[in-house]
Amino acid sequence: MIQKNQMRAYLLFFVLILNACSGTLNFKHQPSKIKTPLPEKDFANYISDVKKQIKQATSKENLEDRWIEKRLPFEYKPDPAKCRASKPGVLLIHGLTDSPFLMRDIGERFRENCFWVRSILLPGHGTLPGDLLHIDYQ
Repeated sequence: MIQKNQMRAYLLFFVLILNACSGTLNFKHQPSKIKTPLPEKDFANYISDVKKQIKQATSKENLEDRWIEKRLPFEYKPDPAKCRASKPGVLLIHGLTDSPFLMRDIGERFRENCFWVRSILLPGHGTLPGDLLHIDYQ
């Protein structure tokens, strides 16, 4: 038998769920219509373009620069003083709900082992959830 307090808790939970599902979505759930730049030969320029794109897409959120920086693609070059022989490069690509932020620790380990590391930002990621609404495999 359900006690009175449990019944109230269930009812409150149900009302909150219904309330969350009703109405229009806020700006975060609408596409920003900003296109993620593709990587280019000048990787520093690519990172700069992505930073501008993220700032523009998230301007309503008033994010601090440090939160934008964490979402950016990155490049780690091996330390020439430590790394005498060159190794192949490593390209890190984040998962479906991620951004390059989650690849930074792995990238740092590769760099420490003399690999040249780059990470890219997939289209629709790192900005707003709404930017993932119209992404396809292309």
